[in-house]
Amino acid sequence: MTKEEYIRNLSEIEQLNRSIPMRLNAQLDLRYMDCDPGERGGDGKKARQPWAEFRFDSKDEFLNPYGAVHGGIVTAVADTATGIALVGLRMKAVVTVDITVSFLRSLEGKSYRVLVEFTHIGAKLASANVKIYDMGSDDLCATVMTTFMVLSDRVPGLRI
Repeated sequence: MTKEEYIRNLSEIEQLNRSIPMRLNAQLDLRYMDCDPGERGGDGKKARQPWAEFRFDSKDEFLNPYGAVHGGIVTAVADTATGIALVGLRMKAVVTVDITVSFLRSLEGKSYRVLVEFTHIGAKLASANVKIYDMGSDDLCATVMTTFMVLSDRVPGLRI
């Protein structure tokens, strides 16, 4: 897959997410920033693992009583970003198998960079590490480890 194809897939997924405004994916409104679909080495193995980067802008309704982004929203952002990145690569439906979140500091800013770095993409399972950075200070606020299952179904509503 080329970078241009990956970008096109990610853009289409973003559009589909926004088409149903009452769903959480639309409300989170993650925006693609950059990506790399990875590349195969001479032996057929990945020489460079895929990654994707998104922007998340907080809203008042996402805040906890102390003024920081609620931990559930942080988890949902990492989960959704990983799902979008993986669907864009595999062009199949995916579901979360496992997610572990480490909160390093309060998310008290307005805009965040969400970096999804895949560590393994197999026939059925994919794993990624997610890092969430405050765009104002560039502080690392949370790290997330995720595992997803790739289903055999195509994603309803997507061209891919």
